[in-house]
Amino acid sequence: MKISIEEIIKTGELYPLFWGMSEKNLIDVLKNLARIIEDLKLRQHPFLLIDHIELYFAKDEYNDLDELIIQTHRIKPGAESRYFDFGWINKNLTYKSTKQMLIKLGWNFEEGRTKYSQSPLLIVDNKSIFTFYDESQYDNATLDECELCKIVIKSPDK
Repeated sequence: MKISIEEIIKTGELYPLFWGMSEKNLIDVLKNLARIIEDLKLRQHPFLLIDHIELYFAKDEYNDLDELIIQTHRIKPGAESRYFDFGWINKNLTYKSTKQMLIKLGWNFEEGRTKYSQSPLLIVDNKSIFTFYDESQYDNATLDECELCKIVIKSPDK
């Protein structure tokens, strides 16, 4: 069974993963990760990268999972993953098309801007943050045309 990115975004639930999990828990759930994890440890990589999903941990050695960042800018439409079901999430989404999808799904969201760069944000149910490239990075771009960059999901305890 693949892990639904849509469900994680909507509910904050990671099943069969869970917030606070350790490296051992990950290997138990996502088979064949041991070699990848060992390689990343040797390179002192600060997070695990699995199928365009960054997994961040509160403690060293990949313990206490507390944040996911979905690299939407790398996910092709219809992309397949060994572990994840990306659903409608892909690199072709813009601010406008993402808002339209959230409305179609009936999800509550707020619009905002990042504090420093003023890049646009969509915040779903105070759980997931859709970040977009700033329109100033494009010639004559409008807010609606800004491309989706990442989706950040933090542990409910953070």
